[in-house]
Amino acid sequence: MWRINDAAPFYRHAPEAVEARQAADSLIARFMHEILPDASDMTRDPAGGLITTTCSAVGKVFPKHRELMRTSRLMPAAWPTCLQPI
Repeated sequence: MWRINDAAPFYRHAPEAVEARQAADSLIARFMHEILPDASDMTRDPAGGLITTTCSAVGKVFPKHRELMRTSRLMPAAWPTCLQPI
């Protein structure tokens, strides 16, 4: 079975992929500044990395579980509760 990771070497360095990663990094940085306005970059950067890693892991696992796919309309409502402790 062909998977998106198999294609990664072909698109990873494409200008569109680089632009998308930069846009995502910018979004996470702005989000971290908003939720942790008094924190230093030494605090915000790892926290932003944790959020990015978590979202990436969920994105990799999510399609593999059909039950999650069926209840996916419920998932966005759960994210704020999951991320609140961060």
